[in-house]
Amino acid sequence: MLTASTITAWLASQGASLLLGFLAKIITDVMADRRNNQAQRDLGAAETAASSNAVAAERTDAIAKAAANAPDDRAVSDRLREGTF
Repeated sequence: MLTASTITAWLASQGASLLLGFLAKIITDVMADRRNNQAQRDLGAAETAASSNAVAAERTDAIAKAAANAPDDRAVSDRLREGTF
């Protein structure tokens, strides 16, 4: 039969370290979860920014191409006057 002094002696020798180890594991797991969640948020923000930048670059490129391929204002006005436009 276990006595209170035996249980107390066991807790004093091993139980406290087991309890502290358990608590340390919980704390490290919580900290790792927080770091992982923050990393996921950062990754999502970076992906969104990259996607947004790619769309902006495509639009800028399309505007530049349209401006480069636009007809000359003088040629357009001449065609309008001639009625060939």
